[in-house]
Amino acid sequence: MKLKTSGLLLVIFLLPITMLYSQQKYEGTLVSKFGESHKGIIQVNLNGANDELIEIVSTEKTKSKGTTQTVTHSLKMNVAIIKCIIINDTTWYFRDIKYDYNEKYYMNVCVRLVEGSLDCGIFQTGRSDEMNNTSIKLPNADFSKLVSPDFDYYHSTTGWHIMAFGKCSTLRKKMQDKISGYFWDDNTKPEDRIAMWKNWVKEFNNCGLNQ
Repeated sequence: MKLKTSGLLLVIFLLPITMLYSQQKYEGTLVSKFGESHKGIIQVNLNGANDELIEIVSTEKTKSKGTTQTVTHSLKMNVAIIKCIIINDTTWYFRDIKYDYNEKYYMNVCVRLVEGSLDCGIFQTGRSDEMNNTSIKLPNADFSKLVSPDFDYYHSTTGWHIMAFGKCSTLRKKMQDKISGYFWDDNTKPEDRIAMWKNWVKEFNNCGLNQ
């Protein structure tokens, strides 16, 4: 039993590390929160966690006295001041995804918005639309923090959903009254929970004066 437990712990421990060092190089644009844009080759992991510093390398050719010289510029920028990166017309953001209790997060994960807004939306990690790559920005959470729907805490609606979406009075009342489609329990299928997440996000973002 000890050997099996050790193996399981090793897998859990290595998962974030594997995600961290799966960086590849992509041609794209890095946009800072100060409005600066930098074009070049970005080294980043689009499928998971990243280090705090993201490197972008650009080259510039100059001519002098009949000869051409190539100058390479390397810039490392902290994810805290990166607004987004754009690769092949897809915009990616860096977010921390909570996946367990005790403030456990996958840090600096590359995600793209697929539903809603940056303040209240559904995000995907990587290029796949599979459910296990989904994360959610709750409207009452810090801007850079997302949650994984696979986190046990969100497997049943025990009141957290009312706190998260409660600024929209019409949505809050449906949740409090436990109208079908506005609550779930441990027996609800993951795909049904995701469908409800998406509906709540849409309704919250369209709430208007009810917020």
